[in-house]
Amino acid sequence: MEQKDKGVQSECLKDAEISGFRDGDLQGLRFLECADHIAQCHACREKLARQGDLDAAQSQFEQDLSPFVDHISDDDIQLYVSGKLMLRRISEIDNHLTRCALCAAEVADLRGFVGSLDRGSRFFLRPVLISAAAVAAAVLIVVLAVSSWHRQTTQIVALNDTSGKLILDADGRVTGGGALDAEQQGLVAHALTQQTLLIPSSLQRIRGTAGTLMGTAEPVLFRLESPVGTVVESSHPTLSWTADSKSAGYKAVVKDESTGETVKSPLLGSTSWTVSPDLERGHTYVWQVVSSHPKGGDAIAPLPSAPPAKFIVLDDSTNAKLQHVSASHLVRAVLYTNAGLLDDASRELTTLEKMNPGSPLLRSFRSQLQQLHTDE
Repeated sequence: MEQKDKGVQSECLKDAEISGFRDGDLQGLRFLECADHIAQCHACREKLARQGDLDAAQSQFEQDLSPFVDHISDDDIQLYVSGKLMLRRISEIDNHLTRCALCAAEVADLRGFVGSLDRGSRFFLRPVLISAAAVAAAVLIVVLAVSSWHRQTTQIVALNDTSGKLILDADGRVTGGGALDAEQQGLVAHALTQQTLLIPSSLQRIRGTAGTLMGTAEPVLFRLESPVGTVVESSHPTLSWTADSKSAGYKAVVKDESTGETVKSPLLGSTSWTVSPDLERGHTYVWQVVSSHPKGGDAIAPLPSAPPAKFIVLDDSTNAKLQHVSASHLVRAVLYTNAGLLDDASRELTTLEKMNPGSPLLRSFRSQLQQLHTDE
């Protein structure tokens, strides 16, 4: 192994030396040698950070989604601990530390190192005399290195998923969600940090508002269930509706809004029908179902006063991309929502909620999907 500069040993420190450095039990020159080595050695910084019980701080931080705020800079943390800031800035940092476990842990770490320096000062009188400034500089190098490692590896969001843990770290990186391209990484990171699912603008165009008819309101004997106000992946989707207790059979009609072409089902005894032949990808379709009554007076869904039931068949380009999407339920829920596949996204979210009971983030996603269906 290549020898490092300034005479610092090249081999990693033993656990006992890491502990001694952390607790201030090393004597003068050996303390500085270890400090210099830790400042250059990533593996030893990780050991030091773990021994500082960072796992407990990370676990607490994972459970709290609120600290999506700017963190206190390293320079301000140093000035804060040394008491060299104005009172107004100290008050601002005090308020931030009550909300941010990450910065509070860094302040505690720095204070701990300063305290260990004071406790171990008796060792610096023998056998080598070392200035307080030199020791403080060595400690500061290590503190900054450990703080940087801590901040880089802190988990902001962690969810149980298909392959274990899906994690969003403090730098916005998503891991555990499978192979994602830059666009997919951005969509997933946005959903996790902003707690918001994005839908395509095309869905807004197929959501109408109910009209008003003069006279007595018609009774609603049955309703269309799916697909309504969503994008569908299949070019021969399955249409479904609730049962009409008076029905002797149903007929479904699907119309292409672009071409005006219609597809009609035969008389059906069930409350679902898979459309055949294949529909055109990227086209918008409007559909309705007629329920035949033996004594006449057929019922129609949706009613004329209700918004028309529409859906879009997923376009070729997006369909090709989603054929190779990650197996992660979270990733699929986000990407399906972004493509307008609301029913598919809802199914993925249901599975994810069972794996993460009580998650406030998933509860927010569920509420957003439910609101989209309510607005139909």
